Amino acid sequence: MTPISGTAEAARLATIQDIERLARSMGNAFAGAPDAEYLIADPRIRQPIYKRVASETLHHAVVHGMVICTPDHTAVAVWYPATALPLPDAEAAASIEHLCPGFADRWRSLGAALDERRPTGTDWWYLACLGVDPAWQSSGIGSALLRERNGVLDAEGSGAYLVATSARSRSLYLRHGYEDMGTPVTLPDGPTMWPMWRQPQPSGRMV
Repeated sequence: MTPISGTAEAARLATIQDIERLARSMGNAFAGAPDAEYLIADPRIRQPIYKRVASETLHHAVVHGMVICTPDHTAVAVWYPATALPLPDAEAAASIEHLCPGFADRWRSLGAALDERRPTGTDWWYLACLGVDPAWQSSGIGSALLRERNGVLDAEGSGAYLVATSARSRSLYLRHGYEDMGTPVTLPDGPTMWPMWRQPQPSGRMV
C-alpha cells in the first residue's frame, strides 16, 4: 500500500490479528450514526453490540474481501469485489439475531430496502464501511484511505458503490467523486440513506 498523505503512517491490508483493535474503532465510529440509533435505540447497549457486529464483519471481510487500515488501527475501510459480496443484508439478519437477540427485525427491514439498490454487473467494488475512531475524525485520515483506494480503482477502470448513512458522510463522498444513485432510501421512522456510485476517473482526474 502507498503512504497516506497527511499522516505519518502508511495504509496496509489488515489481518486476523488486527481485528480486535479495529472492531473497537469501528464500534466507536458507527455507534452514534443515524442508522445505528434506528437499529438499536438504547444507547447503553448500542456500542457493545456494534463492536460485536464489527468483529464479525471484519472476520468475514479479511477472508472474502479487503480490509485496509492504518497501523494504529484508528481508521479502517472494508471493501468487497462485486463477485464476492457479503450476504445480502436481509439474509445477514439471522447473524444479527445471533449476535444481539431482539434487534433483527429492523436490521432485516433496512437490509431488504438496501439490497434492492445494489448495482448489477461485476466490474465494481462495494465500500461496505469506512470508519474512523471519533478521536481522529475530521483529521483527513478517512479521506486519505478513500482517495488511495479510489486511485487504484481508477487505474483498474472499476466503479465503486456505497451507501452513505448520514448527510455528513454523503458530503464526504460527493467530494470524492461519488454521485447519488437514484432516490434516497428512507424507512418509516427511520433514517435517510443514500446509495452512491463512482465512475472510474480518467488518468489525472482523480478526486
